Amino acid sequence: MVPAERPEAAGDDLRDETMPLNELRPGQKAILKAIEAPTALAHRLMALGLVPGTEMEVVRTAVFGDPIEVRVRGFRLTLRKRDAQFLKVAIRKEPAS
Repeated sequence: MVPAERPEAAGDDLRDETMPLNELRPGQKAILKAIEAPTALAHRLMALGLVPGTEMEVVRTAVFGDPIEVRVRGFRLTLRKRDAQFLKVAIRKEPAS
């Protein structure tokens, strides 16, 4: 598990609760808070640029919800739903209307 949080990612525009990345809908933006995966998978995800404090957006999901495409660090990354469940994120608040 990687619980570290970078201070620049904290802010008033984040919801208090965290949830797994695989529960986000297309268009939702979030900040990665923790990677709660087995060590080998956690290292692979971090090598792909997924470290706590990273902003990401769900772009789309496949027809049956797997895999999930996310925009992260200027590129698009496709993750299996079972891998995305280990990424705990804080969702950005919806702008007030």
